Amino acid sequence: MMKKNRILLIGNSNIANKRYINTFNKNKVQFSVASKSSKKKIKNAYKQYTDYEKAISTSDANIAFISLPNSLHYFWAKRALLNGYHVIVDKPITVKIKDTIELIRLAKQKNKLLSEAVFYNYHRQVKKIKNFLNNNNELVSLKANFTIPMPKKNSLLMSNYYKGGSIMDMGPYASSLHRIFFNKKIVSLKIIIKRNTKKLPIFFEIKVNYRNKYFLGKFKFGIKMKYFFLQKKKYFILIEFFHHQMI
Repeated sequence: MMKKNRILLIGNSNIANKRYINTFNKNKVQFSVASKSSKKKIKNAYKQYTDYEKAISTSDANIAFISLPNSLHYFWAKRALLNGYHVIVDKPITVKIKDTIELIRLAKQKNKLLSEAVFYNYHRQVKKIKNFLNNNNELVSLKANFTIPMPKKNSLLMSNYYKGGSIMDMGPYASSLHRIFFNKKIVSLKIIIKRNTKKLPIFFEIKVNYRNKYFLGKFKFGIKMKYFFLQKKKYFILIEFFHHQMI
């Protein structure tokens, strides 16, 4: 008989509170939570920890879901893999490419799942576009404009120390759009970055050229509108995404 998955949620972030825990409860997923900030009882969590290391070393879960500040992702994802967990990490999976490569190597060595928590590609609108493209409709260009409200000054997204900024927050969308819709050899790549007075990236533009195709993306903190815009010969498709409140 196949053993049921149990999740150890490491970190009680804003999105964990608003999305993950509700999803676990809705789908009757057994979960425990390790949080240094949350002292109150979390609905339906079968166990709660206040120490991350103790949670990882003693939990009976088989999946660790890392939902901590960006700067802590690599350390605790590695600790979880070394302790035999499958690992899911909030975006970005790490803040350095060498750390990502190390986690991938370790996950392969341990034969464990390692995944970055990017969800929009499972939305039915994206599935419809992929089905449309698979029906002999060639994708010529993709233009993405992704903007969220300017985070509050005390938000982790505005923290250099915790590795916030638009690149860390939205970079996974840029890279996943390339992977999902093109996944071809890049001929040329150009990136423009704008920073605030604290040198934190709050805007970046990416221009990617493939052979006879291109991807242009603008990602920033600022306005309330966000959308992906695709051009396929005579077709234009607009995909709207839901907004979630920043921490």
